[in-house]
Amino acid sequence: MAEVNEVNFSRGGKMAEGGEAVPAPRRRVGGKLIKMIVTSVILLVLIAGGGGAAWYFLTQRGADPAKKSATAGTGHAMDPDAFVETPFFLDLGTFVVNLADGRRYLKASIQLVLSQEGAKAYLTARLAWVKDLVLRQLQNLTAESLRNKTTREDLERNIIREISTLLPAEPKQWKDRDPLKKVVITEFFIQ
Repeated sequence: MAEVNEVNFSRGGKMAEGGEAVPAPRRRVGGKLIKMIVTSVILLVLIAGGGGAAWYFLTQRGADPAKKSATAGTGHAMDPDAFVETPFFLDLGTFVVNLADGRRYLKASIQLVLSQEGAKAYLTARLAWVKDLVLRQLQNLTAESLRNKTTREDLERNIIREISTLLPAEPKQWKDRDPLKKVVITEFFIQ
């Protein structure tokens, strides 16, 4: 009687010349599954991390009042006095100045954060004076003093103080007596 060989052709098996079945090469079925699982885990970690970070930063807005009072008056992002519901930004442009020590240059891009649109229009009409006041503050800096973190904070406060002298004591175009809330330095480069 003739010998019968079974070959599963649906799995890629072949019949050899001598009637012997040649098994199909084995595929790694788990390789794709492992890649999908690893990718899914990484995505879950990224999503959870992003959600956790968003929750943390959103809940910090109404955080501990003791922390708020510790930063009050510094003009930083966590300063509740500098927070404006609808801010108006006045871009002063980029300043390139010689520092006071004469050996280095400072390149700084500065914007003002105002609480009133009328104050923005008022300062825009006096933009040349505003830029002159900022230039004077920047030219008083030295490269050595800029290594100190508090120098930049002092610079922001001094700019606010100087520009506030241009604002009228009793403004008629807006309600807030101190509409200049913050100085934002978007570029700060020393060479």
